[in-house]
Amino acid sequence: MHDGHVFHNNKRCIILGTKGLPGKWIVPHLYSAGASICLLNTEETEKDSLDEKATESHKIIPGEKESISEAVRTFTVQNNPIDYLICSTNFDQMRKELDVADPESETWNKLVDKWIMTYFHLLQETVPPMIEKGSGKIVFFNSTRGYTGEGEGEGHLSPEGSIFEAACSSAITGMMTSIARDIIPKGISINGIALGNSLEEKKNKVLWALDLWLSGMASYSCGQIYRIY
Repeated sequence: MHDGHVFHNNKRCIILGTKGLPGKWIVPHLYSAGASICLLNTEETEKDSLDEKATESHKIIPGEKESISEAVRTFTVQNNPIDYLICSTNFDQMRKELDVADPESETWNKLVDKWIMTYFHLLQETVPPMIEKGSGKIVFFNSTRGYTGEGEGEGHLSPEGSIFEAACSSAITGMMTSIARDIIPKGISINGIALGNSLEEKKNKVLWALDLWLSGMASYSCGQIYRIY
């Protein structure tokens, strides 16, 4: 594992989605570097070792603005906004919950709320204080299925719910790249990391990419996506 993450010391960060990969890697990585962490999750689970590393931990209602606002406000005090917003989701759990045999509106609504709208409302709460401060870094975790369905260049969709995931992944990318144009002149960067399947062997790549976007080494980049297959 690399050691080049000293720049995270004393940073205040909100991390969404820590009950699956890559969230389970990100928390100890930033914690070991001295970051102050607020965990947000849309799943009701028992406390684990990640909660012990956090200053705060909150269960939020997917896509519900007031639930998200309340959690953010408890961690963000006046004149002390966050430095990082990292948005991820439990991709494995999300795929298990997709009912690909019944592509009705309920399936779409659940995925939109849990993924797109939760990301969106977090942006609404965190970006204005970052603008006032004049600095901040945002990283969106996404799925590579938003580019060419299941597997770039493979030319086909898998039967594991790709049409749902691909559509929502594309929406995440559009939201990220659109807001990037407005916030980069104000000292804030927003970039993405798109993940393929079989994450278990990709830990170092994920954390290297995260450090790239958070460190300032790529401060000239905004609205860019680093893909990990």
